[in-house]
Amino acid sequence: MPTHRHHAPKTSASVKKRSNTKKSSKQPPTKNPARKRPAAVKAGGNPRAENQTRRNPKSTPKVAQKTTAKTTPKATQKTTSKTRTAKISTAKVTAPARAISPKTDEDTRQSFGVRHLVISASDDGQRVDNYLRKILPNVPKSRRYQMLRKGEVRLNKKRISADDRLTAGDVLRLPPTTIDEKAKHHIPRALIDKIQQSVLFNNGTYLVINKPAGFAVHAGTKTEFGVIDMVRAAYPDTPWELCHRLDKPTSGCLVFASNRDALRHFQMLSQSDGMTKSYLALVKGRWEVNHLIVDSPIEKIDTVDALETFTGDEKTAVSIFTTLETYKSTSLMQVVIKTGRTHQIRIHAARQEHPVAMDDKYGNFRWNRTLEKYGISRLFLHAHVIQFRSEDETIHVSAPLPEDLQRYIDQQR
Repeated sequence: MPTHRHHAPKTSASVKKRSNTKKSSKQPPTKNPARKRPAAVKAGGNPRAENQTRRNPKSTPKVAQKTTAKTTPKATQKTTSKTRTAKISTAKVTAPARAISPKTDEDTRQSFGVRHLVISASDDGQRVDNYLRKILPNVPKSRRYQMLRKGEVRLNKKRISADDRLTAGDVLRLPPTTIDEKAKHHIPRALIDKIQQSVLFNNGTYLVINKPAGFAVHAGTKTEFGVIDMVRAAYPDTPWELCHRLDKPTSGCLVFASNRDALRHFQMLSQSDGMTKSYLALVKGRWEVNHLIVDSPIEKIDTVDALETFTGDEKTAVSIFTTLETYKSTSLMQVVIKTGRTHQIRIHAARQEHPVAMDDKYGNFRWNRTLEKYGISRLFLHAHVIQFRSEDETIHVSAPLPEDLQRYIDQQR
């Protein structure tokens, strides 16, 4: 029978012995004799702490800090933390009180539901858009006209347009509106004084001022306040109403009425050719005419928030041009208008190939740049004279030419 050799199982001692044999076969790493460890490391210290001590002897090593923290009793640590908490709480008590925050946007808004207003006798004959401007002064102009287009505003339960007239006793329906009180802007005192100094006539019923150029008669999206707001701020005891309009760059006679009857009387005279409106305009070229009547219809222009749109509806427009003085390349004209269309004088002058000086809409742009060298920086159009009949007197007011325009005339003479 064959004999079988029984191998003894491998013990852990033999495994360890073999592993030691493998390890011994490897050579131990060589030590760098030039590299010496600092004494603090040999003694169990921290090399960073020793370097820090060498650089700054006054600073305390981290080892010492750790040792101090370990040797400090727990009771002492708790007491120190309580003391720090007490100091923090004291700082909160002595801090200044928080200022009261201003009103938010929601606090300055006032909302109204559907309203039905009865037209009074004082508002009889007023245009719908002008009445809406009066009762909704802080609502944007674009929103007011949107109400009319969508039929949200109704007169006696019927749709209306902006140029319809109101009658005493009518019932006007207003949709829900939100009025922002922030729209009431503060008017500087300097502008109020300027308006008071520009008064040309005031008999308690009618007020005529020499409107400064660069101010719109009404407030808008890009205009915080208009001339009408400045007049009311200058004379708060009288509810002045605007009788007619002047373009923003135009200066000269502007009329206000203190009551609805006077306003209706002025508007009636305007429509029946019962008043005289005379302008001074500087035009391009030598234009020698005597009483030239320009009867040319003008397409109606609607202005909403400084955006002008042509409606396609042409209106009759009549202007009478008369030459006062001629210069080397310009002419000073007197223009009497029989109708009051938007931009009437500027359009009629441009159609005659004699545009108004510094007219950036209908004028000659290259010529305008040349005029700037002579000190003219705005439209040369001035409402010079207005004359109309009021009860027992004839009101005749003349506004002198502003200094910047008069300076150019003096240079050319």
